[in-house]
This record gives sequence, structure tokens and C-alpha cells, in this order.
Amino acid sequence: MLSAEALEVQRRLREDTPFWAKHCAKILTPDKRLVPLVARPWQLELDEALERQRRQGLPMRAIILKARKLGFSTWVTAKFMQRVTQMPNRHAIVVAQDTKTAGELFRMAERIYHHLPTEEELGLGFSIKPHLVNASFSENGRKFMQFGERAKTLRQRSLDSMYEMDTANTPASGRGTTPSELHGSEVAHWPDNGKLLALLNAVPEEQETIVVLESTANGRNHFFRRWQRAVEGEEDPEVGGSYVPIFAPWWRDPACTARFRSEEDRERFVAAIGEGVYGEEEPTLIERFGCTPEQLLWRRRTIRERCDDSIELFHQEYPASPEEAFIGSGNTVFSSVLISRAIGAAEKAPEPVRGWLRGEDFVTKRTRGGTVEVPQRAVWVPESEARKLPQTERPPIGADLLKVWEHPVNALTEAGKPEGERREDGCYVVFVDVAGDPEASGRDGDRHCIQVIDHISKMQVATWAGRIDHAELRVLALLVALYYNNAWLAVEVTGGAGLPVAVPLQQDYRYRYMYRRREVDTRTERELNKVGWDTNRRTKPLMEGAMLDAFKDGTHGIRDLATALEFNTYVVLNERGEHGAVPGEHDDRVMAWMGAQYLAGHLRPRRKKKNKRGRVRGFEPIDPTFGW
Repeated sequence: MLSAEALEVQRRLREDTPFWAKHCAKILTPDKRLVPLVARPWQLELDEALERQRRQGLPMRAIILKARKLGFSTWVTAKFMQRVTQMPNRHAIVVAQDTKTAGELFRMAERIYHHLPTEEELGLGFSIKPHLVNASFSENGRKFMQFGERAKTLRQRSLDSMYEMDTANTPASGRGTTPSELHGSEVAHWPDNGKLLALLNAVPEEQETIVVLESTANGRNHFFRRWQRAVEGEEDPEVGGSYVPIFAPWWRDPACTARFRSEEDRERFVAAIGEGVYGEEEPTLIERFGCTPEQLLWRRRTIRERCDDSIELFHQEYPASPEEAFIGSGNTVFSSVLISRAIGAAEKAPEPVRGWLRGEDFVTKRTRGGTVEVPQRAVWVPESEARKLPQTERPPIGADLLKVWEHPVNALTEAGKPEGERREDGCYVVFVDVAGDPEASGRDGDRHCIQVIDHISKMQVATWAGRIDHAELRVLALLVALYYNNAWLAVEVTGGAGLPVAVPLQQDYRYRYMYRRREVDTRTERELNKVGWDTNRRTKPLMEGAMLDAFKDGTHGIRDLATALEFNTYVVLNERGEHGAVPGEHDDRVMAWMGAQYLAGHLRPRRKKKNKRGRVRGFEPIDPTFGW
């Protein structure tokens, strides 16, 4: 009969992985010393995330985006070995990207088993080292260890568990099995997604099952999409279940530092931080993550010696942030350094307020098809009240609310301030990117997007993205423009998608400040003023050029993290040099923001003009060069 103390230790060795690893598991260090496995902070974070799910009665699921050599495979190997040696009827499968990696991981598991303490060494009256009743250690074939008691029949065995090794390049395997633990190592680098799907579908959705998918980034493939869904808290549509996202950057690892030869060398290095090809990101790394000169020296050496002088490859293999990992592994239109800075700025931006706009002072206007009620003023309704509005005024079902960083500067918002402190009315540009066919696009189809920019500072003051019909969109666009001091309103009409929004706003609602582009009719050679912005082979490079300048000089003005992140997936699509969103992703926020930035930089801000007596009379005319 075991003592109460021995029973408690037995329970911890069965359920507490950090405790079991420290006292029972042995690993080899890089200098080939056999030492106990003591959890590092990021390994503990993974373990705690899995155990938190288990305590909630959920299947244990985690997806890990990481820098190289942080020991996640080591930790998952130990956790699986703990379970197959301490719990009955477990079947753990570990799948590596290639045969060499599979061999290394299997030898690690084999070493852990052979160095488990015996009953005598443990000295507590029980054993944690089961018998190895069957095994295969083939270099190129199937590798497994089966644990149990040396009994004559399976029925007599109290433990019957297996640890099995597999590789991603054997597509047929994985079917017909029911693993209780699954570890996908470097899954972003697997040849295809079929093997992973087969294995994921084989794992039951039960509390005591574990799935851990870990990898460095490798472009915007299936791993990227699965990571994005985990970050957004969505279930995996292919196999179900929710994954906890865990990111581990290089700068958290104490090993990612280098020593200076002397204090003079260190001083020279510090003086040169931010200079040269490798230095452009260094001030950001210091500001965002507190990187030391020793870490920056290690980074420079690693880029030069291990990453073939490629900063993009370093971002992929040793990311400092999740966004940087995928930027580095893709062919983005804008450089990874610039995108990373924009993301950092958006992360520091204040949280926006959310709400909706309600029309007031309606006027009936005749149209070709009858009449339409047109609001002359828009009123802000905060989020707490937006859903309580009358049916005709509340946000459409499923529509997101507006995100606002700055309300318009005008007499209403400046009221109550001393006269000397009141600011001049603000000037704004509203750009609307219209989805091709939102009604038929479904849940993951294109979205409409509205971006609002301060015409003077070029800062983002409001944004909205969602899927509503064209009639609802044109009312929303009108209300946003009215609310922001009768802002300039540009609707993208490329391919005709935006015409159901732009044309009624001009002809039926008769909004005065619609953007018009100038085109020449090739048949009549007459110059035409057409409503709306057309993104084409001539104008798209202009938008991207203006965006590049704004990125470089820090005037990009982006406050919305979703907008900044979308530049991650705005890439060079093919050899013809076409630019757009990665298949399965979106570029609506990007296009609307680039359009707003370009127009804000090329249109004269509207100012209220005064007559000789100092009274306000309308607005100054816009520069006719741009067709307003």
C-alpha cells in the first residue's frame, strides 16, 4: 500500500509534465551533456495552454509559430512520452517533415525512455518505467515503441500504449489509425496538406486528446491560414476545433546573443545602430522589444552567416513578431521592414470607439424611378445605443460597427471650448472600396471597406469593413461623408462594381462632393468627367507609389491593426507583376487606404471661404486638374 505522499507524487508524475520532465526526462545539450529537462518559459506557456483546455473539458489543441531552435519539439516529445509511459491505451504519433528529422526526434524519445528512473532509483514503491514490449528502430522504415507489461495476453496488460514516428512524405499513412496524441513538426514545410488533414480527422474530438502543430513560417499556405483562424478565435473549418495560438520570437531566447570582444567594440557598435543594410530595423527592435546590443550583434551575424545575407530569410527563420514571420516568407509588394513598422505603429495607436451613424433632416428628392429620402445631417450613435435604434436606422444584420479614432473637428465638437482654443473645421477624404458581388460571396468573400482620412495630417480617423448590400452601403457612405464635414467622397468603380453605389449618390442623392475622374473618349476625342475612382494599370502604380512614400517617411497614418496586417498578404501574384491579395485573403482595406492616401495627397483641402465682411460663404473650389 502506497503512502499518501507517494500517491500524490504518482499523480503528479502522471499529470504534471513540468514536474515529470524535471525529475524523470533526460535530454542532450548542444555540447552533448545529459541533463534533466527543465521547462523554458515558452515551453511552460505551451503546457499551461494545453492543460487549461483540458481543465475546461476541451480537446487540447495548439498551433505554434516560432523561431528556430527553441525546443518545442523537445517539449512535445517529452509530454507524449510521459503520457504513453504513464497512461494506458495511448497512441501518440509524431510526424516530421523528413526522414532525418524523424530520426532525431525518435532518438530523443528513445533516450527519454531508456533514462527513466527504475522503481529502485525512484524509491517510492512504484515504477514509472514500463516494459518495452515491441519496437522498430528502422532508419528508413516505420519507427515505434510499444509499452506495456510482459503478460501472456493483451487482456492481462494494464498498460498498452504506443509512441510512433512518421514522416510527411508518406501520404498514405495516417489513415485507419486513431491517434490520441498528434504532433506535426514543421507543418508549413510539408509537401502538401493532404497528409495533415488525414491525421487531424483521425484524432477524436475528446478531452484527453492532444494536437500540437508547430512550424517556422513558409509563405501563406495552409499553415498561415490555420494560424490566422487561431489568432481570430475561429474554429478550423476543415476538421473543427479551436487552436490556441502561441508565438515564440528569437529575442526571448537567451542563446540569441553574442559577446563583444571588448568594451570599445561594443561602443562602436552602439554608435552604428540603425546604419547599413542590417541596421534599418534595429531602432524598431530596441523600441518594441527592448533588444540589447548583444542581441543585435547576434542578429547581424546570423543574417550574414546562417541566412545567406537575406533579411527576408532571417524574418522567416527567426521572426521577431508573427507578422514579420509571414512577411519574410512571402513576396509582398512593400518591404517587410516598412510593413513591420506600420504594424508596430498600429499596435501603439489608441483603441477606437465603436458606433453607428443615424441620418437626420431628411429631404425628399425626385429620381428617375420615383423619390428618395436623403439625410442632410449625420449623428453619431455609440455602440451601447446603436443596436437599440429603430429597425430602419440600426446597423444591418451582421454588419460591423464603425471604428472611430477621431470625431470630426467642427463647431459641434468644439463647442464649450474657449474661443481662442477652438480649432478650425477639419477636412476629410472618404474612400469606398466596393466588393464585386457581396451578396454572392458568402462568409469569406470580398468585403466593402470605407476608409476616412484627415486631409491635412493624413491620419486614419475612421474605418469600416463588412458585407451589406449596395443600397445599404451607399447610405452608409453618404452618412460618413456628411458626418465628416461634407468630406470628399471617392467610390471605386473598377469593373463596374462600384457603379450601383457611386451613380445613385451623384444622381439621386445629389451629394455635391463626389470624386470625378477625367477620361478621354477615344471615339469622339472628347474629355469626360466620370464619377468614381478607377483602379487600373495607370492609376494602381500611382497609389502604390504614394503609399511607398508614406511608409518611408512615416506619414502612412494607419491606426487600424487590421489594415496594417492586410499589407502582409498584398503580394506580387505572378511573373507578369500583377499585385493583389494572396488567394483566400483580402485586399479591400489596403486598396481603400491607398486610394484615400493618394487622393489626400493630390486634392486641395476644402476650406470655408469668407466674403469681404468675414462671413462664411460655401467652400473654396477644388483644383480642376483632378476633375471635381
